[in-house]
Amino acid sequence: MGKLEEFTKISEEFARARKGIEVLANEAHRGWRRPKWGKEDYGCFRILSRPEDEIDRWEEKGGYITKESMWGRFPCTANKYLPWMMKQEIVPPWLRDPEVMFEVEKGWKIECLKYSEAAVGSYPIKRTHMPGAECYCEPAHDVYVSNEDLILSECWSYEDIKIEHVKRVFIDPDARTEVREKAEAFAKRHDIPITYGFPDPEVDMEHEEWLKKNYPPEKAEEEIKWWRGSRYRTVKEPLLDLIKYLKERHEKCWDVHLPPRDVAAAALAEAYDKVMHRITPIGASDAILEMVELGKREPMLSPVFGIGPPAEACLRPWNKEELAESFEKAKERLG
Repeated sequence: MGKLEEFTKISEEFARARKGIEVLANEAHRGWRRPKWGKEDYGCFRILSRPEDEIDRWEEKGGYITKESMWGRFPCTANKYLPWMMKQEIVPPWLRDPEVMFEVEKGWKIECLKYSEAAVGSYPIKRTHMPGAECYCEPAHDVYVSNEDLILSECWSYEDIKIEHVKRVFIDPDARTEVREKAEAFAKRHDIPITYGFPDPEVDMEHEEWLKKNYPPEKAEEEIKWWRGSRYRTVKEPLLDLIKYLKERHEKCWDVHLPPRDVAAAALAEAYDKVMHRITPIGASDAILEMVELGKREPMLSPVFGIGPPAEACLRPWNKEELAESFEKAKERLG
């Protein structure tokens, strides 16, 4: 498990972030693999980056055609809370504020990224060189480009996605009028349920609907209040701790190298894969440290020759004392 257990013992902040990534991975696993009677379906969520244009393409093509996509695949996320997390000021730079999200479900496999492998440059996703190309012939270097990418819980399908695979449309109540009306018309035309607002980790909508149907109003309200309090403690609060930690690492360990040489983020990737994929992941954090040490001893043999070592802050987690010392030094520099 690489440095995962060691970092958990020596850093309280890392331990809280680990709990958060394990909560995220568990929620992502539930969003990805969906057992049904006698079979298992697969699901994911796609945030429409330019919804007014993408909805038109779905209508024109009858779905999402992967070979016509610049990605050469149907990219999506297993993390239904991603729009909520994006609003916590951890928005990936290539994504806009979300306005529309599709929930997709189908009977054949959707694949999801193993982040501990991507952390050391093993990219299982292949993509076309250009839209319309027949073969998937190069590694997709568009995954895992910074430490906060862990929240993306990226998944994909090489198969086309038909409109009938869209099981729900989420619409931001504050979406632009043009976007909201187009998304509403799309959903109504294809008889797809609409939810206004994105999933919130404090709210389990399916369970709350069940409570409303099976309990008297006052009792249902009481149960919902208790349930939301429980989910805040067990789901939302750990996710907030994770976001806080990843934001702090972004500020102190911004590494333009691909993949990023952030040992603590790699250890969190190991924790994610253990829960999400139910596997014993590779020791990505140890591998990154060995790569850096090799670069110091034998620069010509290192895969990062010529780039130079990462910032010292990338090679370990931090504790409260280090963060406080860093803050005091910053104040001194500012006078």
